[in-house]
Amino acid sequence: MSDAIRMADQHDWILTLGARPVNPNVKYGYIQLREANISSIDSKIHKAITFVEKPPFDMACQFISSGEFLWNTGIFVWRLPVLMEAFRKHLPQIAESFFDLGLDTPAKKLKEVYTQAQTISVDYGIIEKADNVYVLETEFGWSDVETWDSLYMAKPKDSDGNAIASGNVVTYDTHNCIIHLNPEKYAVVQGLDDYIVAGGPSTLLICRREQQEQLLKFSSDIELLKSKKKQ
Repeated sequence: MSDAIRMADQHDWILTLGARPVNPNVKYGYIQLREANISSIDSKIHKAITFVEKPPFDMACQFISSGEFLWNTGIFVWRLPVLMEAFRKHLPQIAESFFDLGLDTPAKKLKEVYTQAQTISVDYGIIEKADNVYVLETEFGWSDVETWDSLYMAKPKDSDGNAIASGNVVTYDTHNCIIHLNPEKYAVVQGLDDYIVAGGPSTLLICRREQQEQLLKFSSDIELLKSKKKQ
């Protein structure tokens, strides 16, 4: 991060941190680098050529074998004037709507602006369009922990293959589970194989890891149940 801040301070760049791929992950975004780096400035700084979001497996394998691609960590470093100029150039409607707002803007006005604003990520709206995007190759073992499986892979395992992310948990006859509970809670988990066990302030999830694609449906059903209870 210190190197990224130094580079962003010296140049009018949009800087993104890239991680060297260790497997052909199809859930990550990839950045293709210009082959010749800017060695006179920093050997790990490259000009970004293209961005590819969640490629097919075969394509991800080609990306890795080529050596020209990094994972897009989604971590950006820039100076505020550079960011504002990028918004004016690539997302002018958002710039026009938001840049005149201030700390004294009434909440009603803020809500109105947000409601009418274009829904788009900075990746699609700016990063993939701008011509001043540079990539700093990082070496801090990055992983985009965006699913329960990726959290399971990132955490240390006990002798039964269970990853206890948080909570005070005792397991019996339980294998290959990811368990994430309130640190102040105590739990006994018995007889589960390949499950997600996760607890929040008011909701407990017990779900097979292979069925985690249904989590959005589960969440919607819980919200519906809560709304019915309030009625």
